[in-house]
Amino acid sequence: MIISKLNWNNFDWKNFQELTLRIAENLIPDCKFQEYLKQGHKQHGIDILSFDNADGSAITIQCKREKEISNSDIDTIIDEFLKGKFKEKSSRFILSTSADLQTPRLQEIIDSYREDLRENYQIIFEAWDVDFIDTHLKDYWDLVAFFFSKEDADRCCRPQLSPVAFNNISPVPHYIPRKVISFINNRSHEDLTWYFAKREVLDVKDLFIADRLTTYRICLVDEAYQGKSCYLKQTAWELKNSGFRIQPLLIEIKEKNVQPLKSLLDESYGSWKNIPFKELVLFIDGLDEVPTDKFVEMINYIREFCKLYTSVNIFLSCRKLFFNLYNVGNVLDNFNLYELNFLQNEDIDLYLKKRIGDLFYDFKDEVYKSGVSGMLHHPFYLTNLAEEFLNPPHKIPSSKSGVIETFIQRTYEQSKERRIKGGHYVEHEYFLFSNWHSEACY
Repeated sequence: MIISKLNWNNFDWKNFQELTLRIAENLIPDCKFQEYLKQGHKQHGIDILSFDNADGSAITIQCKREKEISNSDIDTIIDEFLKGKFKEKSSRFILSTSADLQTPRLQEIIDSYREDLRENYQIIFEAWDVDFIDTHLKDYWDLVAFFFSKEDADRCCRPQLSPVAFNNISPVPHYIPRKVISFINNRSHEDLTWYFAKREVLDVKDLFIADRLTTYRICLVDEAYQGKSCYLKQTAWELKNSGFRIQPLLIEIKEKNVQPLKSLLDESYGSWKNIPFKELVLFIDGLDEVPTDKFVEMINYIREFCKLYTSVNIFLSCRKLFFNLYNVGNVLDNFNLYELNFLQNEDIDLYLKKRIGDLFYDFKDEVYKSGVSGMLHHPFYLTNLAEEFLNPPHKIPSSKSGVIETFIQRTYEQSKERRIKGGHYVEHEYFLFSNWHSEACY
C-alpha cells in the first residue's frame, strides 16, 4: 500500500532546497543543477540554477520551505525575481514550496503570473507545491530513503519496474573478488613506491551505495584479460541484489551495431526512461570488441549521452591500449578513472580453494614444479590453469612457454570472430600471422 503523504515536520529549508535540486535533475534530465550562492548573498530571487543545453538560457528555481504561502507572498517572490539579473537570462522560472497551493485564490494568481511571464518576458512559470512534490516522490525511492527514511520509501514509493528485459543481470561463475585503485597513466619506474603505497583500494559498488545522490561516471582502464568484464558484470549483479533501489542496465556493445547509446537502450530496454534516472546504473561492456574503425564513434556517442542525461550513472570498461590510442580520457573528461588492483596471494588461494577444492595442494605442487607461480597473479592464467588442472589427469603444461602456447590458441578461439579495422576478422589476421611465423622460423 502506498501512503499518500510524507511527514515534513522535521524538514528544514536546507534539506528542502537540496531535495528540490534532486527532483529537478530527474524531471529535467538534460540539465545540471546547482545551488546559487549561499544564504546572506544577493541571490536575485533564485536559489537553484541551471542552463538549457539547447539555447543556453537559464532555468531558475526559488525554494520556500513554508507551511503556508499567501497571495502577497507570491507577489513578493515574482517581484524579487523580476528585479534580479536572471529575468533577462531565464526561459523557465520555478517556485518550489512545501506549502499547499491547491486553493482557488492561489491558483488564480499563479495562472495570472504564468500568463504574464509568458507574454511579457517569454518565461515559463511553474509552481511545485507539496502535492506536486509528494506525487513525484512516489517514483523516487532513493530520494525518499535519503531525505526521509528507508521505511518511508518502502511505504510511499511505487514498486520497482521489473520487466523481463531488465533481468539479464546474473552473477559471474567462479568469480574472483576484486578491488580497484585510481588509474595512473604513463607511470615511470620511479613512481612505483608511491604507486603501491598511496592509492586507496575500493569496490566500485560501495560508491554507488554510499552516496545515492551523486552521479558517478566511471571508466575501468586495464590491459586485456585482466578481468574488466567480470568485475563490471559482478558489480552489476551485486548492486541489483544490494537491497537498495538500484536498477543496473547492461549494454554489451560487442553484440550491437555501433549507434547512439540512447538507441541501444531503447532497443534493449524499451521502458528504461520510466525508471528514475538516479536509480539507474548503466554498465557498458564490450568496447574492446567494437570494430577498431568504429571505436571513436562509439566513444563520442557515450559523451553525447552523458550531456543529455546528466543524472544517469555510468560504469564502463576500456582496454588501456585503446584508451591511450584514441585519447579516451580527453573525450570522456568527466569520468573517474580506475584500474583493477593486483591479485594478492590470499586472493589467489581463496579462489583456488573454492574452485578446485581438495586438489588445491596438488595444484600448488604442479605450479611449483613448472615454475609458473608468478603467472597466477594474472587472472587469465590463474583461471585457465585451474580449469586445465580440474580435468584428468590433473596436470598443467610443464613450463612457462608451454602455458603460453596452450592458452594463445585458446584465446584465439574465443576472439576469432571479432571484427577489426577494414571489416577483417581476427581469424583472418591470425592466419596471416601464422604463415609469417612459419616462414620466419623455417
